[in-house]
Amino acid sequence: MTAFKVFALVGSPRVGNTHRLCRMIVEKLAKLVEVEASIKRVEDYNIQYCRDCSTCLVKGVECPIGDGFKGLKSDIAECDLFILASPVYVVNVSTQLKTVLDRACSWYHRPPFLGKPAIVAATTASHGLRQVFNVLRTAVVGWGMVCIGEVGAKFHGDRLVEEEKTASKIGEVAGQAARVLGRKVKPSPSAIDLVIFESMKREAKESLRWAPHDYRYWEEHGLFEKPYYSDGVHISPFKRALAKLLLAVTAPMYR
Repeated sequence: MTAFKVFALVGSPRVGNTHRLCRMIVEKLAKLVEVEASIKRVEDYNIQYCRDCSTCLVKGVECPIGDGFKGLKSDIAECDLFILASPVYVVNVSTQLKTVLDRACSWYHRPPFLGKPAIVAATTASHGLRQVFNVLRTAVVGWGMVCIGEVGAKFHGDRLVEEEKTASKIGEVAGQAARVLGRKVKPSPSAIDLVIFESMKREAKESLRWAPHDYRYWEEHGLFEKPYYSDGVHISPFKRALAKLLLAVTAPMYR
């Protein structure tokens, strides 16, 4: 049996607690299915800041900056499961990871990773996990993925706080990842994920007037007719109804 490729991108400048949390997720998953894992930091790609040239948006092409960003995109494309992780920096993701999110601007307009399962992970000393999860989840969903779980951990120095609680959450998410990779269950996007998708769909429809390449991308991939980026997901009637309600309330956040 071929091993599943797992790739984790860590937004920390050091090999510290966030890197450790990703290792813990991978090690737990490896006990359930055969995996081939790679954990890298943003620094490993030498990615420059976004220059706000708008080339990727206006012309509908890849970012013109010649650095490691293309290599990062290839690593994500080649994996079966993606993990996006960041430490909490002042109630937000790290500077390093924010640079990646900025450079990936066109991925939100023309999502390249349709249906790829993803996990988001974050570490903190006290608070900020929910805010960081919101940023990370919006990123992977906006790129066309299906977020199958969130794993957060608190560290005081290098000491993991609430070890049993963290281990339980890792086991839960790793178990779900194993079932999804083994095609035993279909991943289920959350109601908020559906809101993000519908908001981006609306944006793509409106882009025919100013960015026709975005419209054509969505049209060519049949995304205007889909309830989510991928057909291989399970969406309950309750989530559909809740997403419709939330969309009416939160749509301005995604415009």
